[in-house]
Amino acid sequence: MLKGVFIDLFPGIFDKHGIYALSGVLGAENVELDYVSTSSHARAVRRVVEMRPDFVMYSALSSQIGGYQAFDAQLKLAIPTFSIIGGAGPTFSPITDGSIDAYVIGEGESALRNYVRNGPENAGNMVLRGHARPLRLEPFIDLELTPPPDRSVVYKRDKVLRNAPSKQFMSGLGCPFSCTYCFNHAYNQMTKSCGPTIRKKSVDRLLDEVNSTKRLYPFNLAVFQDDVFTINKKWFAEFAQRFPREAKIPYTCNIRPDMVDRETVEMLASSGCIGVHWSIESGNDRIRNEVLRRKMSKEQIIEAGQLLSAAGIKQRVGHLIGIPGESRSEMLETLELSQKVAPDYSCAYIFIPFPGLDLTNAAIESGYLSSGDVGDLPVNSHKPSALKMDKKERVWIRKFSFLFPVFVEHPFLYKNVKLQKVAFSIPTSVLWAGFQVLDSLKMARLYKVKVPLNHTIKMAIRVIRQA
Repeated sequence: MLKGVFIDLFPGIFDKHGIYALSGVLGAENVELDYVSTSSHARAVRRVVEMRPDFVMYSALSSQIGGYQAFDAQLKLAIPTFSIIGGAGPTFSPITDGSIDAYVIGEGESALRNYVRNGPENAGNMVLRGHARPLRLEPFIDLELTPPPDRSVVYKRDKVLRNAPSKQFMSGLGCPFSCTYCFNHAYNQMTKSCGPTIRKKSVDRLLDEVNSTKRLYPFNLAVFQDDVFTINKKWFAEFAQRFPREAKIPYTCNIRPDMVDRETVEMLASSGCIGVHWSIESGNDRIRNEVLRRKMSKEQIIEAGQLLSAAGIKQRVGHLIGIPGESRSEMLETLELSQKVAPDYSCAYIFIPFPGLDLTNAAIESGYLSSGDVGDLPVNSHKPSALKMDKKERVWIRKFSFLFPVFVEHPFLYKNVKLQKVAFSIPTSVLWAGFQVLDSLKMARLYKVKVPLNHTIKMAIRVIRQA
């Protein structure tokens, strides 16, 4: 029996959908699985040596590839094992050096199934180090025929995720929109021959997954993390009718404001949705619709907020700042539009120029980024911008990201010039710490999640370590 180990060097507080899906597939192939989650390379090496696996698996963003390469080199000095890396990073940034043996492009389910059955030479989307990328990728998996996700591999090792009062789920895969700052437009182009862009699990299958998870690992809030949960209106109508009756718990989900109408809001409210996450991104029409390709009006944005508020559905709204060529006045337009919407919680994220994005290519073409800088990226969207700009501007943008939710909730602090000046004079480190506390408290209150104090402390420590 083969033994595989998932290695997570960037542990967070969110469920590991990729690992759950791969665990289901590999478990059906009788692979013995384990999980190592720590930011300490030395600790991870010791644990892997104790486990003696046949192969190890990593999942990385582009900004995390270097960390996994360094770890893999250290691991190979201690134990001979085959290493595979997947995720968005290797999909858009081919692994051309280092000791990692293979990388996976796109979905890993078929590749890993082929690997354990036939070896690495016949593993579809898996590329051996030094070999050329395949000209054609494997077809997408069928979500109805694939083994269900298996959380046990992670939960038996990670008490923070196992005991979380909310659990995250995916009802499907894919997003048809072409926002320039998101990987979906590039991924859709890469995989256009692999199958339909949008794939949804049947409502039956999703309900089985939610209810079986609830029986094994009790929780009181389901969080659906699909890019646009309500994208298939017929599917959502069935879900809205059945979920409150068969799952009997509240939920939150992601939506798009230009797809919000009265009927959809009524279905959200009647089905137990207590909160939604959606994005304005930019308050400036040119940036939002031409640069970011959001293709939605201010009127649609404001109306969506009004409909959701009238239905009593809490709203967390995201925004993007530090966009190539964006001025301070344009960033302030974003803040002012968010104030008009008046969501329950509002956040601003600093653009990270990941490889393969149209906005990253535009940044390179306009001189805000060198092609060699793509790969040496911030580890999260509240770190200093990776774009070329004046140091003072980089600091201002970062402070603005921390102050953004406060300015939206308390407009007088923004409108009063003296108070705004005082706010920006606060050291960045103090603003960062305050934002971390505010973010944790807001999320818990927003979705009415009752979190024991000891669990809150463990989550806070993990967030701080990761940041």
